[in-house]
Amino acid sequence: FSICEKIFWKKPEISKDLARWLHLKKQPSHKEGFTWAELSLLWIEAVLLVFMSKFDFLISIFEPALTHINQRKIKDLVQHSSGIIFFATNKKSKSDMFNHSRSILRTWLKLTELGYSAQPLSIGTIIPYTLKNGLLRLTDNPKLQKEILQSNNELSKLMKLPEDQEIIWGFRFGISKDKSISKKIIRRKDKLPISS
Repeated sequence: FSICEKIFWKKPEISKDLARWLHLKKQPSHKEGFTWAELSLLWIEAVLLVFMSKFDFLISIFEPALTHINQRKIKDLVQHSSGIIFFATNKKSKSDMFNHSRSILRTWLKLTELGYSAQPLSIGTIIPYTLKNGLLRLTDNPKLQKEILQSNNELSKLMKLPEDQEIIWGFRFGISKDKSISKKIIRRKDKLPISS
């Protein structure tokens, strides 16, 4: 699903939105957003992301190189993860999606409780879902839309999902070298009960 990373720089609003929430300090004093370490970025990569997101003309010039870096990064992270969890469903009402979100959060909390760090694979899961359900259209790049949907279908087949099931979200997890990261992502005092 690294094909989805192409959309990150082709749609500058996505990189701009991420940059707004990205902290360049390793230990921010507030809880909103996330640090470069929590995104498994090098500090210089985070600085580059924030800088590039401010200038659309630079993004258009360096988009192929930036996309290549993104794809290589996500492939490396996935290959070095302890595991990957995908959530799929055939129930799509607002109340169903709310319940799915609760299940996803509780799974994340349980992993954190067990000492694992988890990192969302948002672009690789949410983008295909929104394309499939008409919530997003890449009208300016139908070729990319087709590539993303084909890649998502291949992933679903690999997971042997029933035809009526769609992946709605996913994350990778593992033991972080920085033992403070999992605690910073979801602090102990912020934890919710695991059981329903």
